[in-house]
Amino acid sequence: MGTIRFAIGRARAGFCTASVMLMVTTMAIIATPPTPAGGTQSSHGLTSPPTVTASTWQPTTTQDPAGNSSLGTRGVSCATSTFCVSVGWYYVGAQAYPKIQQWNGSTWTTVTPNVTPQFNFVLDGVSCVSATFCAAVGYTQSSHLTGELPLAMTWNGSSWSQEAPPLPAGQAGGLLSSVSCLSATWCLAVGDSTPTIDFRTGQVAGSVQWNGSQWGSVVTAPNPVA
Repeated sequence: MGTIRFAIGRARAGFCTASVMLMVTTMAIIATPPTPAGGTQSSHGLTSPPTVTASTWQPTTTQDPAGNSSLGTRGVSCATSTFCVSVGWYYVGAQAYPKIQQWNGSTWTTVTPNVTPQFNFVLDGVSCVSATFCAAVGYTQSSHLTGELPLAMTWNGSSWSQEAPPLPAGQAGGLLSSVSCLSATWCLAVGDSTPTIDFRTGQVAGSVQWNGSQWGSVVTAPNPVA
Protein backbone atom coordinates (compact mmCIF):
# COMPACT_ATOMS: atom_id res chain seq x y z
CA MET A 1 0.00 0.00 0.00
CA GLY A 2 1.21 3.49 -0.78
CA THR A 3 1.92 6.33 1.57
CA ILE A 4 0.33 9.76 1.26
CA ARG A 5 1.36 12.84 3.21
CA PHE A 6 -1.05 15.65 3.84
CA ALA A 7 -0.75 19.22 5.10
CA ILE A 8 -3.70 19.82 7.34
CA GLY A 9 -5.12 23.35 7.23
CA ARG A 10 -6.27 25.59 10.04
CA ALA A 11 -8.60 28.55 10.38
CA ARG A 12 -8.21 31.73 8.36
CA ALA A 13 -5.73 34.50 9.08
CA GLY A 14 -5.21 35.67 12.62
CA PHE A 15 -6.16 32.63 14.71
CA CYS A 16 -3.42 30.04 14.25
CA THR A 17 -0.12 29.53 16.01
CA ALA A 18 1.24 26.35 14.44
CA SER A 19 0.82 24.07 11.46
CA VAL A 20 0.57 20.31 11.57
CA MET A 21 1.72 17.82 8.95
CA LEU A 22 0.25 14.33 9.10
CA MET A 23 1.08 11.06 7.33
CA VAL A 24 -1.34 8.24 6.59
CA THR A 25 -1.10 5.06 4.57
CA THR A 26 -3.84 4.02 2.21
CA MET A 27 -6.58 1.92 3.78
CA ALA A 28 -8.11 -1.39 2.62
CA ILE A 29 -11.38 -2.63 4.12
CA ILE A 30 -12.45 -6.23 3.50
CA ALA A 31 -16.10 -7.01 4.14
CA THR A 32 -17.03 -10.16 6.06
CA PRO A 33 -18.47 -12.91 3.83
CA PRO A 34 -22.09 -13.95 4.37
CA THR A 35 -22.86 -16.60 7.01
CA PRO A 36 -22.96 -20.09 5.49
CA ALA A 37 -26.28 -21.94 5.53
CA GLY A 38 -26.87 -23.37 8.99
CA GLY A 39 -24.17 -21.17 10.50
CA THR A 40 -24.50 -18.77 13.38
CA GLN A 41 -24.29 -14.99 13.46
CA SER A 42 -23.27 -12.55 16.13
CA SER A 43 -25.74 -10.14 17.72
CA HIS A 44 -24.70 -7.64 15.01
CA GLY A 45 -25.54 -9.99 12.17
CA LEU A 46 -21.90 -10.77 11.25
CA THR A 47 -19.80 -13.90 11.72
CA SER A 48 -16.79 -11.66 12.55
CA PRO A 49 -15.88 -7.95 12.43
CA PRO A 50 -14.64 -6.47 9.11
CA THR A 51 -10.87 -6.64 8.61
CA VAL A 52 -9.25 -3.19 8.45
CA THR A 53 -5.64 -2.67 7.44
CA ALA A 54 -4.39 0.86 8.05
CA SER A 55 -1.75 2.79 9.90
CA THR A 56 -2.38 5.62 12.29
CA TRP A 57 -1.95 9.29 11.43
CA GLN A 58 1.63 10.24 12.14
CA PRO A 59 2.65 13.88 12.72
CA THR A 60 5.84 14.98 10.99
CA THR A 61 8.12 17.75 12.14
CA THR A 62 7.84 21.11 10.41
CA GLN A 63 10.02 24.17 10.27
CA ASP A 64 7.46 26.93 10.51
CA PRO A 65 8.48 30.46 9.54
CA ALA A 66 10.59 32.13 12.22
CA GLY A 67 8.88 34.82 14.26
CA ASN A 68 5.36 34.08 13.00
CA SER A 69 2.49 35.32 15.15
CA SER A 70 -0.14 33.20 13.37
CA LEU A 71 -0.25 30.90 10.36
CA GLY A 72 -2.41 28.51 8.39
CA THR A 73 -2.03 25.79 5.77
CA ARG A 74 -4.57 25.66 2.93
CA GLY A 75 -3.46 23.15 0.31
CA VAL A 76 -0.95 20.48 -0.71
CA SER A 77 0.17 18.78 -3.92
CA CYS A 78 2.63 15.94 -4.50
CA ALA A 79 4.44 15.30 -7.78
CA THR A 80 6.24 12.28 -6.30
CA SER A 81 6.59 10.64 -2.89
CA THR A 82 9.74 12.74 -2.36
CA PHE A 83 8.43 16.08 -3.61
CA CYS A 84 5.34 17.74 -2.15
CA VAL A 85 4.45 21.39 -1.62
CA SER A 86 2.05 22.80 0.96
CA VAL A 87 0.83 26.40 0.85
CA GLY A 88 -0.96 28.86 3.11
CA TRP A 89 -0.16 32.12 4.90
CA TYR A 90 1.59 33.47 7.98
CA TYR A 91 1.92 36.76 9.83
CA VAL A 92 4.93 38.44 11.38
CA GLY A 93 3.35 41.23 13.38
CA ALA A 94 0.85 42.95 11.09
CA GLN A 95 2.55 41.84 7.85
CA ALA A 96 1.32 38.79 5.93
CA TYR A 97 3.48 36.48 3.82
CA PRO A 98 2.79 33.41 1.68
CA LYS A 99 3.59 30.19 3.54
CA ILE A 100 5.30 27.60 1.31
CA GLN A 101 6.79 24.36 2.59
CA GLN A 102 8.40 21.56 0.57
CA TRP A 103 8.62 17.84 1.43
CA ASN A 104 11.67 15.81 0.36
CA GLY A 105 10.47 12.41 1.51
CA SER A 106 11.55 12.79 5.13
CA THR A 107 11.33 16.45 6.22
CA TRP A 108 9.42 19.66 5.53
CA THR A 109 11.42 22.79 4.73
CA THR A 110 10.04 26.33 4.69
CA VAL A 111 10.74 28.24 1.48
CA THR A 112 10.84 32.04 1.67
CA PRO A 113 9.98 33.63 -1.70
CA ASN A 114 11.16 37.13 -2.53
CA VAL A 115 7.87 39.05 -2.15
CA THR A 116 6.62 42.25 -0.57
CA PRO A 117 4.47 41.54 2.53
CA GLN A 118 0.85 42.63 2.48
CA PHE A 119 -2.10 43.14 4.83
CA ASN A 120 -3.30 39.75 3.53
CA PHE A 121 -1.11 37.39 1.47
CA VAL A 122 -2.84 34.03 1.14
CA LEU A 123 -2.14 30.96 -1.00
CA ASP A 124 -5.24 28.75 -1.15
CA GLY A 125 -4.29 26.06 -3.65
CA VAL A 126 -1.28 24.45 -5.32
CA SER A 127 -0.65 21.97 -8.13
CA CYS A 128 2.72 20.32 -8.87
CA VAL A 129 3.45 18.28 -12.00
CA SER A 130 7.12 17.66 -11.23
CA ALA A 131 9.92 18.77 -8.93
CA THR A 132 10.61 21.59 -11.39
CA PHE A 133 7.13 23.04 -11.83
CA CYS A 134 4.29 23.99 -9.48
CA ALA A 135 1.64 26.68 -9.59
CA ALA A 136 0.01 28.14 -6.47
CA VAL A 137 -2.92 30.56 -6.32
CA GLY A 138 -4.68 32.79 -3.80
CA TYR A 139 -5.02 36.52 -3.22
CA THR A 140 -3.35 39.61 -1.82
CA GLN A 141 -4.81 42.65 -0.07
CA SER A 142 -2.81 45.80 0.63
CA SER A 143 -5.03 47.10 3.47
CA HIS A 144 -8.43 46.62 5.08
CA LEU A 145 -9.70 49.52 2.95
CA THR A 146 -8.81 47.88 -0.39
CA GLY A 147 -10.19 44.88 -2.23
CA GLU A 148 -8.58 41.50 -2.69
CA LEU A 149 -6.61 40.86 -5.88
CA PRO A 150 -5.94 37.48 -7.49
CA LEU A 151 -2.48 36.02 -6.90
CA ALA A 152 -0.48 33.29 -8.60
CA MET A 153 3.02 31.98 -7.98
CA THR A 154 5.05 29.49 -10.02
CA TRP A 155 7.99 27.25 -9.07
CA ASN A 156 10.74 26.55 -11.65
CA GLY A 157 12.77 24.07 -9.65
CA SER A 158 14.87 26.65 -7.83
CA SER A 159 12.70 29.68 -6.95
CA TRP A 160 9.13 30.99 -6.77
CA SER A 161 7.92 33.87 -8.95
CA GLN A 162 4.88 36.04 -8.26
CA GLU A 163 2.35 36.84 -10.98
CA ALA A 164 -0.82 38.93 -11.07
CA PRO A 165 -3.54 37.10 -13.04
CA PRO A 166 -5.97 39.39 -14.88
CA LEU A 167 -9.44 40.25 -13.64
CA PRO A 168 -12.52 40.02 -15.87
CA ALA A 169 -13.48 43.30 -17.52
CA GLY A 170 -15.39 45.59 -15.16
CA GLN A 171 -14.34 43.76 -11.99
CA ALA A 172 -12.53 45.60 -9.18
CA GLY A 173 -11.32 42.70 -7.07
CA GLY A 174 -11.05 38.95 -6.96
CA LEU A 175 -9.31 35.86 -5.69
CA LEU A 176 -8.25 32.43 -6.91
CA SER A 177 -9.11 29.45 -4.73
CA SER A 178 -7.92 26.38 -6.63
CA VAL A 179 -5.60 25.35 -9.46
CA SER A 180 -4.87 22.22 -11.47
CA CYS A 181 -1.92 21.75 -13.84
CA LEU A 182 -1.39 19.12 -16.53
CA SER A 183 2.09 20.34 -17.46
CA ALA A 184 4.46 23.27 -17.03
CA THR A 185 2.67 24.99 -19.92
CA TRP A 186 -0.97 24.38 -18.98
CA CYS A 187 -2.81 25.16 -15.75
CA LEU A 188 -6.36 26.23 -14.99
CA ALA A 189 -7.17 28.26 -11.87
CA VAL A 190 -10.67 29.10 -10.65
CA GLY A 191 -12.01 31.71 -8.28
CA ASP A 192 -14.36 34.66 -7.88
CA SER A 193 -14.38 38.36 -8.73
CA THR A 194 -16.58 41.31 -7.86
CA PRO A 195 -17.32 44.76 -9.36
CA THR A 196 -16.63 46.48 -6.01
CA ILE A 197 -14.21 45.96 -3.13
CA ASP A 198 -17.09 44.51 -1.09
CA PHE A 199 -16.90 40.75 -1.64
CA ARG A 200 -20.33 40.16 -0.10
CA THR A 201 -22.21 41.22 -3.23
CA GLY A 202 -22.01 40.75 -6.97
CA GLN A 203 -19.59 37.82 -7.01
CA VAL A 204 -18.87 36.23 -10.38
CA ALA A 205 -17.17 32.84 -10.79
CA GLY A 206 -14.44 32.53 -13.37
CA SER A 207 -11.15 30.97 -14.42
CA VAL A 208 -7.73 31.93 -15.78
CA GLN A 209 -5.29 29.82 -17.74
CA TRP A 210 -1.49 29.48 -17.58
CA ASN A 211 0.30 28.98 -20.93
CA GLY A 212 3.85 28.53 -19.69
CA SER A 213 4.72 32.22 -19.52
CA GLN A 214 1.65 34.15 -18.32
CA TRP A 215 -1.90 33.90 -16.99
CA GLY A 216 -4.68 34.91 -19.35
CA SER A 217 -7.86 33.79 -21.12
CA VAL A 218 -10.28 34.95 -18.44
CA VAL A 219 -13.53 33.00 -18.66
CA THR A 220 -16.52 33.80 -16.44
CA ALA A 221 -18.89 31.03 -15.40
CA PRO A 222 -22.66 31.29 -15.01
CA ASN A 223 -23.83 31.65 -11.42
CA PRO A 224 -26.19 28.95 -10.12
CA VAL A 225 -29.87 29.72 -10.61
CA ALA A 226 -31.73 30.15 -7.32
